[in-house]
Amino acid sequence: MKKLLLSLSFPLWLCAAYAQTLVTNTPTLSGQIQAVVKVGNTVYIGGNFTQANGVTHNHLARYNALTGVVDDAWNPDINATGTNPFVTTLRRVGGKLVVGGNFNLADGQARQNICMYDLATGALDPWAGQSIISWSTGIGVEGNVFYYADAANIFQGYVKGVNANTGAPTGWQSQYELNGDVNAIGVSDEYVYVGGQFSVVGSGSALNDGLCRFDKVTGVLDTGWQPAVSGGNFGITQIEVNQQRVWIGFTGTTVGGVTRKGVAYFNADGTLGAFNQTSSSYEVYGVVPIGDNVWVAGNSWQLGGATRWKIAEINVYNSQATCWDASAITNGWGYANSAYVAGDTVYIGPLLTVISGSPRPQPELSDLSGPANVAAAQTATYSLPNTAGHTYYWNVTGGSGSSTTNSIDVTWGAGPTGVLRVVENNPGNGSNCHSDTLVLHVNVGGATCSDTMFTTTYSATNNEFILEVDSATMAQSIGYAWDFGDGSTSTASFPTHVYAVNGVYNVCVTTADANGQSCNYCHAIGIDAGGNVVTRTDADGFTINVVPFGWVGIAPASTDVAFDVFPNPTAGAVTVSGLAEGTVVEIADLTGRRLAGLTVHAGTLDLSAFAQGLYLLKTPYGVKRIGRL
Repeated sequence: MKKLLLSLSFPLWLCAAYAQTLVTNTPTLSGQIQAVVKVGNTVYIGGNFTQANGVTHNHLARYNALTGVVDDAWNPDINATGTNPFVTTLRRVGGKLVVGGNFNLADGQARQNICMYDLATGALDPWAGQSIISWSTGIGVEGNVFYYADAANIFQGYVKGVNANTGAPTGWQSQYELNGDVNAIGVSDEYVYVGGQFSVVGSGSALNDGLCRFDKVTGVLDTGWQPAVSGGNFGITQIEVNQQRVWIGFTGTTVGGVTRKGVAYFNADGTLGAFNQTSSSYEVYGVVPIGDNVWVAGNSWQLGGATRWKIAEINVYNSQATCWDASAITNGWGYANSAYVAGDTVYIGPLLTVISGSPRPQPELSDLSGPANVAAAQTATYSLPNTAGHTYYWNVTGGSGSSTTNSIDVTWGAGPTGVLRVVENNPGNGSNCHSDTLVLHVNVGGATCSDTMFTTTYSATNNEFILEVDSATMAQSIGYAWDFGDGSTSTASFPTHVYAVNGVYNVCVTTADANGQSCNYCHAIGIDAGGNVVTRTDADGFTINVVPFGWVGIAPASTDVAFDVFPNPTAGAVTVSGLAEGTVVEIADLTGRRLAGLTVHAGTLDLSAFAQGLYLLKTPYGVKRIGRL
């Protein structure tokens, strides 16, 4: 370990006129934290502490977010011989907690700088990888797979992929080894991004050192992408992928010769994004992009052009700090070394500090009144509930209208579609603080579109929504464009999507028929049959499966047995986890019609006899869709 931010003593106080609130029921730790992950109501913390509330907890602990009570029954021992141990990184990957840092022992067993714990049982996982020692251990996550720098020696190795559920390598590996600190890894649709302070061994060029990307399928280095980030003291400190943007935190002032103080994003095509916030310093250690805003933590007293001590929420589009302001709490801090955001609660290191409350408006699409189906040239009124002092910004595509109040009259054009967008703004604290953009897709004349496109059921056991689609409408459609409401999209007929964070999302699909007509349908996902926002005590996020009409009835009763299949889709055989040897399963088409019975043998199923396409795998414990290549 070459570098370590020194532990300092920071004052904490609260201003009565302040919008955010300091949460006081948090554990007292003997040292600092560098990583936080919240899973349901359980908060996992890692750092260089050895005690929590006076009880020994070596560098890793968990506590109840509602009560602040530390779980002393779960007491992993992250330690090291001949060095100072600490945890720098925590990532939830499927049902596992992946832990990175500077250590060589976990619960007395050999683990070199990386290990896994089972979230359900709390037990140390048998997987025993070894990671490059770094300022912060880079771990990238996509679904049940994580990526890390496997150490051929303590300072050099390839980036590799691992299935967290099984501990088995995915077979993916970077083309070249990296030598030095691998602090951050992020995963996009096309690339695995790697950042830190390292050289790419054998590439023949230093232009990819410190920040590079490898093809997510082949592992080949993209030698044409040379972002040239001025790394400063620690190089790249964080990489996060959100809404087709690849965000980096770093300790420098320029990217490709262009001024960017400690934080920047790249577009999917690799070009530098327009975001360019103004700050008093340039060292950024934490970056958390959520929706239209990004949280930035570091050592500045000014962030986003405003006085914001060490942490700020900054708007992506105008690079200005929002009205979220924790300065009454963080004024006087030396730095903030990490940030984790869950809803309106922010967890900050190095001294565990939890701040709740947000002045941001939170309108939902269900609050927006007005028709989604109109005739060509029709004028319609749309409105949100009015909040005194707030302003409203409307944007119309496919029609005309303007307003800064909570209501707008729109005259729609010839169609066949239109889009209405609105942002609610709270100008409090003299700073812009607005809601996420609400988007309403409107069918304008021409197409015959149903008002009841979707029905939804929810499985608490699988934490999964089944969104059932009107088969008649889908049957006449030849193209689909899904928008899942969190920046993710799909053109599949019946896609599956996993949400990383609980909440209410507006899922929309645009369908096109053979005559060139299109229809737009939207459906709120994230509320159960009782109208409650979906939450779980053991996991954040949930899954949505889009299925044809009539499919829901074939699903078996809920059960606590979890199973998985991979690879999916497959060219032949699949490995099955969670199903015992000899378990009888059925393969069905998407209407639920039984095609064949199969038996799990040696942990696998052979699908080589089936034609290419989508099938249902029906087991005693649930149903999964599986693709045959």
